[in-house]
Amino acid sequence: MKNKYFKYFLVISSFFVFLALIKTDFLVIPRILNIYNLIISIFLLIIYHISVAYSWKELLYVYGFKINFYDGLSSYGLSNIGKYIPGKIWVSLGEVSYIQNKYSYPVIETLNISLLWQIVSLWTGLTVGLISLYSLPLSGIAYLLIIFFWMILTLFSFTKYFHKLYDLLLNKIFKKKLSFNSVNLKEIIKITPVFFLSWIILGICYFFFISSFYENTDIFVSFCFVFSVSAGYLIFVLPAGIGLREGFLISYFIASGLDFQLATNISVFSRLWFLLGELLIFIIAYVTDKKINKQYYK
Repeated sequence: MKNKYFKYFLVISSFFVFLALIKTDFLVIPRILNIYNLIISIFLLIIYHISVAYSWKELLYVYGFKINFYDGLSSYGLSNIGKYIPGKIWVSLGEVSYIQNKYSYPVIETLNISLLWQIVSLWTGLTVGLISLYSLPLSGIAYLLIIFFWMILTLFSFTKYFHKLYDLLLNKIFKKKLSFNSVNLKEIIKITPVFFLSWIILGICYFFFISSFYENTDIFVSFCFVFSVSAGYLIFVLPAGIGLREGFLISYFIASGLDFQLATNISVFSRLWFLLGELLIFIIAYVTDKKINKQYYK
């Protein structure tokens, strides 16, 4: 990891993570009913991040950019904390900087793939997150609106019209004529199962997390966290969707029958819990970059 710009990126990201920690209310910790479920949730949270790193590596492979799994894990784990810098583009720039330093792949093409990775992640995450709406007492009209929104999102995610927006954005940033990678059905089939698996793992992970504080946990309710994390991708100006995620979780828990205070405590503590998982995968990625990769390239 000799790229000085990537090191600057890590320093800036760490600063914003520190600010996020300061803003988190550490005193609001719900009463733990099952410590074992909490430990399991943290373990599964690490598995979730590893599966996400694998999806990043696989998507690169689909477009002909071959990297080993350790580099995929390191590039994702070390760059993921960049989401706390306002503007989601920083995560992509961190991943691209790492890969370019290791493999000298073209920066623009790799950045295109990273942006595509976020699009597929958003779509699959919201799709899995819709499972959480099953347990809510919604009207038929509400369900129809949700389905309509999902269809619009699908069209914009996997058609040339949505990609043209990225083309315009990239052209303005780099002052060059760029073309965003289009996705065909065959490529979607190759990559989406891995993304779906990652989100399902996160949903199960959150089930164990909630059941640590609330005994009557519904598996459908646990997927509300998947929906909230995915929705956070839609807000580019907020670091890691801070505020939006908590507000959605509180509203969802109350609609599901939880007490207001318990719903608030769990949603706030979810932020610290998820941040812990991100810090753990950062440490794993750092060790991987320093130790395992060094042995791999000998």
